[in-house]
Amino acid sequence: MKYNFENFFPEDKLTTKEVQKRLGISDATWKRNRKDILIELGNIYEYEVEYEGRTTIYHFIKRVGEATQSPRDEAFERAILTTLYFQPMNTAANVARIIQKDEEQDIAAMGYADGTVYEYTKSRMRKWFGNNENDRGDFEDMEDMKERKGFIEEKVWCMLDAEYNDYIEMSQEQIDYFMKSIKDSFKTDTEMEIKLLADYDAGVISKSELDKALGDLKVAGYAAAKKAFRAKYGKFPIKVPVYKIYESKLPKELRN
Repeated sequence: MKYNFENFFPEDKLTTKEVQKRLGISDATWKRNRKDILIELGNIYEYEVEYEGRTTIYHFIKRVGEATQSPRDEAFERAILTTLYFQPMNTAANVARIIQKDEEQDIAAMGYADGTVYEYTKSRMRKWFGNNENDRGDFEDMEDMKERKGFIEEKVWCMLDAEYNDYIEMSQEQIDYFMKSIKDSFKTDTEMEIKLLADYDAGVISKSELDKALGDLKVAGYAAAKKAFRAKYGKFPIKVPVYKIYESKLPKELRN
């Protein structure tokens, strides 16, 4: 699908809603195609991502080209794939930290803000590898297959070693403790869940309000379990993808 990318100008600072309005797309289209839109937008404009509380702001700097891969995108591709080749067990946030500090890559010299590097990295990794284990793409969609660089082999429970920007696999004992902490946290939500369900049944709240409230409860319970784990082991737990890159998609110097 083609979008109208002509409605952006240098020094524009736009919220996500304002970007959607300029593109003339709905919330559903943005949610479904966000990664593709941001990659295409990044081919045409240099922009940075800033955060104001929970609001994402897209700051457009200048136009850099048309809807083709720019030197900046080539640099991101090389840096991301090189990092994942040497550290395949990784997350977009950690890859962004690594490539921004790696003086052997070109990203550090570009001077982008942390949020910008993270958004560029996250959108590309999702497009190249998908979100789920062994998701190798839509074989009936040639554009999707063309963009694919590999897939996620598995997801592993880990802790981040922030000093070295590397992930350490959790022991079975640690995983068991975390799972128990999650279950214990969720048990405390039962009374509130019943209250919310009763309110929905009585028409006091809508289905969307119920879904959001129940979701918020689960997120809060999960966060509490993470804090309990950190109190015991000193680091937060996180389930980390293990990326497999197709050899033909690797930078030439890394191919066999």
